[in-house]
Amino acid sequence: MPEQTTTKSIGNYKMTFRTFFNLDNSEHIILQVRISEELKNLIKSVTLNDEADYEFYDGDQHVTKKRYKVKKWVFSSLNPQNRNSLFQKELLDSGEAKFKFACVSSLDSFMRDLKNNTKSLIQIIHNYSEINTTVSFNLEK
Repeated sequence: MPEQTTTKSIGNYKMTFRTFFNLDNSEHIILQVRISEELKNLIKSVTLNDEADYEFYDGDQHVTKKRYKVKKWVFSSLNPQNRNSLFQKELLDSGEAKFKFACVSSLDSFMRDLKNNTKSLIQIIHNYSEINTTVSFNLEK
C-alpha cells in the first residue's frame, strides 16, 4: 500500500497528513489528518458547544459531516474553502479524522485549504488575544 506522510508545524501546533489507498479497491484515496493536542485545544477555544452539519465534496459526490459551531469573528475571518473541516467533530474529539477523495485534485485542494486556514486561525487567535495599545493625541491651537 503506497503511503505519503507530511507534517505542517507552526510553533507548537502540528498537523500531520497521511494518504493511503487499498490497491485491490482503489475507488478513493484516504487522507488521514492528525492534529497535536496543542492545536486541538487552540481550535476548541473558539468553538461553541453546538453542532452543525456541513457538506463535504470528495471530488465525486457531496457527503454530510458534523462540525462544531464556531465564534463568528473567527469563522468569518477564514477562507470559505474547506474551513468547515477544520472544526469537524471527529477531528476535535479524537485529534484525528479521515477523509475520502475520488480524485487527486480535490485532495490537493483540500490539503492546501486546510493548511492555509489552520495558519490563519493560529495567527488570528494570537494576534487578537492580547492587544494592549495606547494612543495619545495632543491638539494645539
